[in-house]
Amino acid sequence: MSEEIDYYKILGISKSSTNSEIKKRYQHLAKKYHPDVDGDDSLMKLINKAYTTLSDPRKRFEYDNKNYKKTNSKDRNNQKTDTSFWGAPSNKLTKNKSKRVTPILVFLICLALSIVGLNYLNKLSRSNDINNVHQNEINLRATISQIKSLPSTSTKSKADWDTYFSEYTTKLQDIVNKSNGTYQDKSLNNLNKDINKTAQDDISVLNLLISSTDLSFKITDDKTTLQNSQDNLNTTIADNANTCGYGSVVCYGVNSDVDRHTVEANQATLDSDQKAYNDQIAQINELSTLLSKDWESINNDLKVLGFNN
Repeated sequence: MSEEIDYYKILGISKSSTNSEIKKRYQHLAKKYHPDVDGDDSLMKLINKAYTTLSDPRKRFEYDNKNYKKTNSKDRNNQKTDTSFWGAPSNKLTKNKSKRVTPILVFLICLALSIVGLNYLNKLSRSNDINNVHQNEINLRATISQIKSLPSTSTKSKADWDTYFSEYTTKLQDIVNKSNGTYQDKSLNNLNKDINKTAQDDISVLNLLISSTDLSFKITDDKTTLQNSQDNLNTTIADNANTCGYGSVVCYGVNSDVDRHTVEANQATLDSDQKAYNDQIAQINELSTLLSKDWESINNDLKVLGFNN
């Protein structure tokens, strides 16, 4: 029983108390609990034993050392009943600490690596998206440049132009298809949308260019047809003059009416085609103004993304 009693508590001192503090405290307790002053005899014996042990440096060292070992052993016994991080019982203190610390450390490391990896993948994905959209913009710019450098209609046949238009329509439609997606990055998404709109506007211009080019070839044919019909009319008038004599109104009118109506019809066709052509050229000019704004938006989007054009 005596080994379990804390002598420091008996004397009411701390473990860091000096010998003079121990002696002073003992004297105070002796006056209070000594049997000669009607004190407690059993308590006085404990006080004497505590003082005898703690006032002697060697005995105090042995007492402190023995008490430390007993306390440490008790702590280990208590920790043997603890559970590890995963809830399994642990029989060794080192093993218990390891199981508590290691899973948490592993979790934190995995979490940090996941965050770093996710950020890297997001940056890589964004970089790929930017490259893809930018390449689409480059293709659009190159296609428009090729269309602008096409030769005039007078140097190529209609079959050549049909080949050109088929090729460039396919290229523009491919650009439209590649720019149909959406992106979480607002700046990149704006660029992609502007590319899509510009490519579609370019297709509209190209369709008008196809139609106006067809009309251009048709107008050339109309002029030839009109000239031929005019020549036929002049020939008929000359023949009438030779047959009926100049000044014969009846003969002149009967023989030249068909050719005259042909000339008038051909002139009407030419006028109609020329008006349609002029209307389409006007529409192309209007769309060209719109395309200028489209390209201004694209260039602004590129600047936001760090590209210099």
